[in-house]
Amino acid sequence: MSVLGVGVDIVFLPDFAKAMKKREFMKRVFSAKEIRFCKSRAFPLQHFAARFAAKEATFKALGKPSSYLNIEIAKSASGKPSIAFLPPRQTGHPACQISLAHVKDYALAFVICTKQ
Repeated sequence: MSVLGVGVDIVFLPDFAKAMKKREFMKRVFSAKEIRFCKSRAFPLQHFAARFAAKEATFKALGKPSSYLNIEIAKSASGKPSIAFLPPRQTGHPACQISLAHVKDYALAFVICTKQ
């Protein structure tokens, strides 16, 4: 296994809240599944911001831009976050590990992508 890249991103929630108010921002950045999950949480903005940071960190790790909607951040039953590339393929996508954090005014994501 070899590392393709590492990415990190931090989001300042007051600024992100302004972006979220822009028309169609959510639909351009988040899948329906991500929107449902974040809206179900006690502090949705933190969860949206962490997922946005994760997508940005993934772009940085892979060194190439993609559409926000081609990356979906999910959460397993155990609570571990994961990255799914859309549309799903059998091969061609890197394996990426992700860590998310959020506290008060900040959300952070760290991503490591490797060759499968």
